[in-house]
Amino acid sequence: MDEEYGFIREKLDIKLLILYILRRLSGGVDISTIFEICRVDGGVGYFDYSDCLSELTETGLIAYDEDNGRYMITPKGADDIDQVGSSLPFSVRQKVNRSVGPVNEKIKREQMIRTSYSEEDGVYSVKFILSDGVGEILNLKFMCSGEEQAKDFQKKFRKNAEAYYNKIIAMFTEE
Repeated sequence: MDEEYGFIREKLDIKLLILYILRRLSGGVDISTIFEICRVDGGVGYFDYSDCLSELTETGLIAYDEDNGRYMITPKGADDIDQVGSSLPFSVRQKVNRSVGPVNEKIKREQMIRTSYSEEDGVYSVKFILSDGVGEILNLKFMCSGEEQAKDFQKKFRKNAEAYYNKIIAMFTEE
């Protein structure tokens, strides 16, 4: 049985698809997110995808941020896909455009939540910042018992930032 049943089969097409996806995202994403979107066509295998991703990185069309494990398109890659993106089949472009919406919402949320921790003279503190897209709506700093607690607080805040914000507002507005 032939596993290749989509329009995207050749390495050049896979590279164009990866660039097209990254061009439509509002920030960097991890390797598995890109692959999930690539699968909308059904013809992209993981090994070909991995090879193409590596080659695009090596040629400078996409960049990999080692600090957060995310890929993003470079200006050179954006220029290239803007020139030739229409060569991808229309149905594939439409599927990608629908698939990137929820990913962009997730990226937008992640960009509005910032956390950091620091240590000074053996005392750890963690900072939480929540933005509404215009400016900061919450900026808190807590002392922690150690690095592990600071990391745990960061993880919990990132997961439930809106709920924490709502609880804080409720505490101040309740009588």
